[in-house]
This record gives sequence, structure tokens and C-alpha cells, in this order.
Amino acid sequence: MFIRALVIGLSSLAIYFSSVSVQAISYDMIGYVASAYIEDGFNGEELKEKTVQDIKNSVPEKKYKAYLEASEFWKTVLSDSKSLQQIAPLYSMRIVYIELMRFVHLFNVSYTTASIQVSAVFGGLSVLVLALIIAKVNLPIATLPLFVLVTNLLGVAQLPSSDILACCFALLSIYLLMIDSRIILPISIIMPLVRTDLVILSGILMCYLFFIDNRKNKLTVIVSFIFATFAYIFANKLHGNYGWLNLFNNHHIHPSLYPADIAISSSPRDYILPYLWLIRDALSNSHAVIYMIAISIFMYAKQNAYDIKYKYPLFVIPFTYVLLHIIAFPTYYERYFIFSILLILVGIMHFLKYQLYTIGGFNNQSKQLVS
Repeated sequence: MFIRALVIGLSSLAIYFSSVSVQAISYDMIGYVASAYIEDGFNGEELKEKTVQDIKNSVPEKKYKAYLEASEFWKTVLSDSKSLQQIAPLYSMRIVYIELMRFVHLFNVSYTTASIQVSAVFGGLSVLVLALIIAKVNLPIATLPLFVLVTNLLGVAQLPSSDILACCFALLSIYLLMIDSRIILPISIIMPLVRTDLVILSGILMCYLFFIDNRKNKLTVIVSFIFATFAYIFANKLHGNYGWLNLFNNHHIHPSLYPADIAISSSPRDYILPYLWLIRDALSNSHAVIYMIAISIFMYAKQNAYDIKYKYPLFVIPFTYVLLHIIAFPTYYERYFIFSILLILVGIMHFLKYQLYTIGGFNNQSKQLVS
């Protein structure tokens, strides 16, 4: 017990202190800092000055010049108040992250530093929740650092963005599902406010609870799904999000410094090509190997009439999330799917562990151990 607690504590603290000490910066930081100042009532030139000074005063000058000023796109955003004002709504709908930044800011901390602190804290908490999942499936706690390193969880935690927060909430929702906790319903409602694309995960969880898992009251599940949908709509409408077509065009067709004024393409080719590029990128991504192994396990289990324990939380739900996400928006950013990869890796390791207990592959003993 002491060794387990030590490994978990050291891993969580390592993530936190590494994230704080590195002081990583990202282009997303600009959007989050600007969004926080907009919530404080700043706009136009005043918003630009506040955002630039906040970031400049919080990160090393060399990093600022080498990273932010090296990009003509973001250099223009930081020098043009109209562009910054229009870029901000792409980030401001991450309500929970912005409000956590504003809370930390109350302690006389800049918004830039607040974004780093929030990411570092939830990086550590993500490791803690992952440890709970590992314990639930009876894997050795020594695998925890391995999962963190292999999936680049540390790299995601070091980025001042809402991605590690989304990872933490997603892992928590799966853990709550595994232990049959009622808290999964309010967490599923909150998730679209963490990062709007997590409404997909909320929907998948609700479908599982409604159609497959009969332990929850179906009316309560329906009401929770409605509230999660309202949370998604609220997050987008409150901050003037430009909608899917605008986002698709801005990301895949013609990126613009002024997304509110972007011209929407009417060419079918422009909407088909990103999906072809996605296939190319997905096949060359390191995560592809993990997905292939998971699919192989499923095929092998099906051929041998083998029921995989935790099949839904560790395989089906995270894989379905990835699939629906890339169908809705054909881009594979690893940081968006870090929780899915973590869960699938845990599922693979859990499966392989129990196969080591058997001789000759799938037999009755194996089925009893794992199913």
C-alpha cells in the first residue's frame, strides 16, 4: 500500500512541478488569456494591450520572441485588436478552464501564469484518476509511469490549454462508470463546458447507460443528456462561437485572422479533401499501432467467444469517441485524444496480463478470470 501511494504521489507531483518549471507557451495561450480579459470587461485596443502585457510579463523574453513573434499569424493577432477580438471566441467557450484561470488570478497571479498553474494541477489530477483506473483493473502500479511516458501525458500537461482539463474529466467519467457512481451524470453534464467536443463523450456515456447498463434510472439519464446538450449550446451561444462551417473553413480551407468575416466555401472538394488527408495522417500516427492492437484483440476475442472485462469503458467508449470526433471534424490532434489512448492502453495491458495466467490461450479458466 505504501509503495502504491508513493508511486502515485511521485508521478502526480512530477507532472505538476515539471509543468510549472518548464513554463511552456503555446499559441492557444493567447486565446485563453484574451478570453479571460474579455470576461473582465476589456475589449478592443485595451484588450490587446492587456493580453500582450500579461503574456510578455509572464514568460521569458527569449521564449516570447522565439515562439510568438516567430509566427506571422499570431504576431498579427497580438498587434491587431480586431483580429484578437475575433480569435477569442474560438477559445472562450471552454468555460470551466477560463473560470479556473480567473479564480487563480484573484491571488495576484497573471492570467498567463494562471493558465500554466491550472494545467499543471489537472495534469497531476489526471495521473491520480488514471491510478484509480489501474487499481480497478488490478494492474501493477508500476505501469502508471509507463502509461504517462508512452502517451506523452506530461507533454499535454505542460501546455497551457484546456486539453489536460478535458483529459482529467474524461478519465474521471470513465472511472465513475466503472464503479457505478451516480456522480457520472453531473460530470457528463459539465463536460461540454470543459471543452465543447466532450459533448460527444457525454452522449456516448448516456447511450451506454440507457441502452446497455440498466443500473441507472432511464428518465434520469434522458434528463441528464438534455442538460448536457443545453450546456453545449449555452457554451457556444454565450461566447458567440461561429459554428461548425466557419470552424471547418477556418481550419481546413483558408485560415483567417478574422474568422468572423470568413467566406464559407461552397465547393464539395474543399470538404472531402480534409478527410483524405486525415486517413493519410492517421495511418502515419503513432497511435495507429495502439488502435490496431485493440482491434486485433477484439477480433481474436470474437473468434474464441471470449468476453473481455471492462470492454465498454476501456475499449468501445474511447474508440467510439475517437471515431465520432474525427467524423465530425477531420483532424487528429493527439492532445484531443490522450484520454482515449490511455484507456485503450490500460485495456490492452489488462487483457495481456490475464492471458499470462493461462496456458494454451483461451480456456475456461481464462474466461472466468477476465469475463
